[in-house]
Amino acid sequence: MPEASLAIIALLAMAQPGLGRPDAFQPNVAATCARVVSEETFQRVRRRAAIDPVVNRVRIGRDGSIRWNGSLVNAATLGQYFELTTTMRPTPYLAVRVDRDADPARVALARHAIHRRAHCPPTEAWRSSDGRPF
Repeated sequence: MPEASLAIIALLAMAQPGLGRPDAFQPNVAATCARVVSEETFQRVRRRAAIDPVVNRVRIGRDGSIRWNGSLVNAATLGQYFELTTTMRPTPYLAVRVDRDADPARVALARHAIHRRAHCPPTEAWRSSDGRPF
């Protein structure tokens, strides 16, 4: 088969949903869910690592704010950002920090925005900075 025909077949396969896409772009939900951790857990992981792991940070403030790497976001944007991380290699950690006096409803909103995107089970990450579960 001529090389041009093979190239066309490859392009057609890549145009089909789910076909011909490199593994790097396939969601890796299990790895992503396993890396949703508290900030404290991430710091322990970081201390043991030979090189700094890739990390995104979410903070739910006592004022009700939700921040992604320091930037104010709404719950929908938080979910979209998290969904994008399922395609990243290496899979980044998501270090969650919940302020001690955070509104439980806002924590639930953020948790739902993240976990509904990947169907992750709740983890130890969703505790306030004093250890109380939400």
